[in-house]
Amino acid sequence: MAPRPIKRLLVALDAGRSSDRALSEAVSVARALGAMIWLVHVGYEPAVMCAESALADALRGPGLLAKGKDVLSLAARSVPVALLGGQLLLEGDPADEILGAAEQVDADLIVLGTHGRGPVSRFLLGSTAHSVLLRASCPVLTVGDSRSRTGKAAKEGAAATRKSSLSRLKD
Repeated sequence: MAPRPIKRLLVALDAGRSSDRALSEAVSVARALGAMIWLVHVGYEPAVMCAESALADALRGPGLLAKGKDVLSLAARSVPVALLGGQLLLEGDPADEILGAAEQVDADLIVLGTHGRGPVSRFLLGSTAHSVLLRASCPVLTVGDSRSRTGKAAKEGAAATRKSSLSRLKD
């Protein structure tokens, strides 16, 4: 059975550097394949011991929604209008919502950044990218934050990764 052609990309965004890189890669992939891009941001409220506490009230509300709108608005400016399929602002568990959005837009590829957490942080905090990778029904392209790599090596590595990713996606 031939792989399904990639025509719809879902790009999951937060306010981090890895999301910026993921969006840039997604635009490159979409241009190369003639695909459309849907942007998604998931507002997430950390669990709070007491739902009635002042801290819980401070974490809720319009600030979360406003931040998400800002993230999407800024990201949309980086996507050529002809490639932008839509924007989704969701609230809840990031992995669950990203997977639900992928189904909603019938995504052929999910693109998201990774924060490069170590195994202890991932165990304690969880990893959205890891959860999406394990549960997605379509391919997932993860893009890391290259702060740990510098100069020429980082540029060469990014170029090699992009070339490798694109050749696999075209096949």
